Amino acid sequence: QPGFATLGIGMQGEEMSRDWFTFSFDVPASLVLGFPSESPSEGSGLVFVVGRHMRPGDQSAAPLCRFGREPREGAPAKVISSMLMICEAPEHPEGFAELSASLSDGGKTYSALTGSAGVMHYFAQPVRVTGSNPMAGPESGGTSIALNGIGFEDGPLLACRFGTTFPVAARFITAEQIECSSPARDAGSTVPLGATGNGRDYTPGGGLFGSSAMLSFQANLRVSAVTPRSG
Repeated sequence: QPGFATLGIGMQGEEMSRDWFTFSFDVPASLVLGFPSESPSEGSGLVFVVGRHMRPGDQSAAPLCRFGREPREGAPAKVISSMLMICEAPEHPEGFAELSASLSDGGKTYSALTGSAGVMHYFAQPVRVTGSNPMAGPESGGTSIALNGIGFEDGPLLACRFGTTFPVAARFITAEQIECSSPARDAGSTVPLGATGNGRDYTPGGGLFGSSAMLSFQANLRVSAVTPRSG
C-alpha cells in the first residue's frame, strides 16, 4: 500500500534503535507512450513520455530514462507532472530500443512501457543538409526549394525549416534530396535552412546556426509597362 513508514536501525538486542529513517512505498510508474517515436542516433534529441504516477524524485534519486536493455547509465530526465516527463535521448546505434524509466531509486529498477511488446524508440541516421537550390526566391514565397543532403527518409513528419518558420511540409525525392515550398518573408532577408525526419529535431543547429543551406528573399518582380505594344 502506498505511503510512508518509519524505519529504525539498531544492533541486535538493543531496545532502542540508533537511527530512524522515513521510508516511502510508491505506486509503480506506468508509462504509456513516447513522442517523437524516433531520434537521431548521435543523441541529444528530446522525447516526451506520457504515463501515470510519475514523481520528480530527489537529490539522491533523480529520474532517469533508459533506451534498450543493455546495462548502461540512464539518460537525464525531468518530470513535468504526474503524467508527463521529458527524456534526453543518448547516443545509440541505429535501430529500435525499448524505452523505460526509473523514478524513485536512481536507476536500480526501471518501469517498462505498458503493452505486451512495450513501446519501441527508433534511433535513425542523422539528417544532414549540405546545400539547396535555388538560393533565392520572391518575398511572396511559393518557390520550390530542393534541399540536398543525407539521411532523408520518407515519412509523415519529414519537414523543412526556413529560419524561425517551421514546420514546412517536405516532399521526399530520394535519400539525398527533399523539396519544400518557401514561405513568405520580407524582401532583403536571408534565412538558414534545416530539415527533420521526426518533426522535432532539426539539423544542422535547428536550422538556425551552422547551416550549410541559405535562402535569400527578393522583392517580387512587377511588370509596369511593355514596349513595343505590338509586333
